[in-house]
Amino acid sequence: MQPPVEPSRILQVVADGSPGGGTTHVLQLLRWLRPSQEVGLVTQPGSFLAGAAEGHGVRVYGADLLDAASVLTHSRTLARIIRQFRPDLVHVHGGRAAAFVAFAGLLAPSIYTVHGFHFLQQPWPLRHARFAIERRTMRSFDAVVFVSDHDRRVALLRRLPAAGQPCHVVHNGIRLFETGQPDQKKPAAIGFVGRLEYQKNPLLFLEVAARLPGQPAILVGDGRLAPRVHAHVEESGLQHVVLLGAKSHEEVLRILGDMSVLVMTSRWEGLPLVAIEAMWAGVPVVATKVGGVGEVIEDGVSGLLVDSRDPQTIADAVRRLLGDPALRDRIIKNARERVRTSFSEERMLSDLGRVYDSVLRKPPQSLTL
Repeated sequence: MQPPVEPSRILQVVADGSPGGGTTHVLQLLRWLRPSQEVGLVTQPGSFLAGAAEGHGVRVYGADLLDAASVLTHSRTLARIIRQFRPDLVHVHGGRAAAFVAFAGLLAPSIYTVHGFHFLQQPWPLRHARFAIERRTMRSFDAVVFVSDHDRRVALLRRLPAAGQPCHVVHNGIRLFETGQPDQKKPAAIGFVGRLEYQKNPLLFLEVAARLPGQPAILVGDGRLAPRVHAHVEESGLQHVVLLGAKSHEEVLRILGDMSVLVMTSRWEGLPLVAIEAMWAGVPVVATKVGGVGEVIEDGVSGLLVDSRDPQTIADAVRRLLGDPALRDRIIKNARERVRTSFSEERMLSDLGRVYDSVLRKPPQSLTL
């Protein structure tokens, strides 16, 4: 898929440079743009994303946008980077980076991609304040991209975009990688892949695994909940659960191929890449029905959705897949076809390319910093 036809200077901005779906998405864009565009990236200095981007020949600028205590300092840093890079287009990922960029001021047409509204689970007073910040932030951009229609509907319900502001839904997509045959010599494990954070709810996965004592289980990921996860496994005697820690994206794809079921226990999601990757790898998915997950998985057709955080209900759905070969085979076949037609990287980049072209045709803003 070709990037925008006219050579352009495009600056990508993302706060969190650690491994995950967001950084995987940004790396997809950098690989797409780099051959014909001049591309810059603003992210955490010394992070996984910064190193990977440099490996692709991208000019990387370090800015710790996760440091909310120094908004003014980092906004000035962003303003200086924007003046230095002189982008034709600024593409910002996530609410934190968007707030910093909006505060810094823009010198070019701009796109804000919403990768989920992570504050929806917060208490009402805090959630109300965050909606106010998000509204002001979102309206600073020339176009908004949502990775799920669920997030677009939330934004419209809360009147976050300005009247007439272009809003697009561009579902995440994956490169259709080669899939191998699982190792038949070892029993395939149910698995969890994700950051060990409140959003992903890894402790719920352990409760599900506890209700499937004869079924090997693996957990891939790292994060702030890692100490609690390790303690829970030890204290509960979950000897059939193996903790693999953080893995590279390539390693995750290999591990997926050895799973019998991917279990997603998230409290909320934008549009999860790991579900799409598992579906393409021939691994059926059992997932909590949150956010944009239902836009990827058709319940009973291309996976199983559970409208509950009850571990026994999720365990029963896993047991249903493991015990019904015909259902499993049908879901695997349907899931692969769904990814091929609706969630390929080529389709995603084609859709995003049209958004880029529409914004690049706008006259640049002229803001004084």
